[in-house]
Amino acid sequence: MKRFLCDYCNKFHEFYEKIEVLEPDILYDMNAKERSKRVNVVNFIFLIDKSLALSKGRFHVEVLKENLTMEWEVWVELDNIRDYIKMTENLDNKSVEYLSGILYTGIPLFEKDKGVNVRLKYELNGPILPPLVEILDEKTKIGKAFNNGITSKEVKSWIEKVHHSKKVL
Repeated sequence: MKRFLCDYCNKFHEFYEKIEVLEPDILYDMNAKERSKRVNVVNFIFLIDKSLALSKGRFHVEVLKENLTMEWEVWVELDNIRDYIKMTENLDNKSVEYLSGILYTGIPLFEKDKGVNVRLKYELNGPILPPLVEILDEKTKIGKAFNNGITSKEVKSWIEKVHHSKKVL
């Protein structure tokens, strides 16, 4: 992992290659009793109030000229939970299935792109992993990054925001 000198504190920080958002932010304000009533969890899907279906997903971006890929684990609001149920009931000889949704998680570096249209690619054979997130809105900043990659300078800026949020955000 590569290190860089931070412009804000003059210390070295590591480049992050993987960032996880453990839970959808809607859950942070719920206590355990409220969660038990309002939230059902199946695999990588959180069904909240029987109407909001959030799937964990993996979003990959190439870091240009660094031979490095960053991965964010994000949350996607599924367009239709019934599509997910159908998919899990009909796995006969399928290796890949796609579902559509919108990006529910705001990602530092792409804060304005929360809510963009995405497609989730579920790999049905092999290890059980969250689906890959494919960005469908190519004209957005996140869509351009998904298709073309980002620079190490952009990654450095993002990591500085993480370490120094009061100074930078």
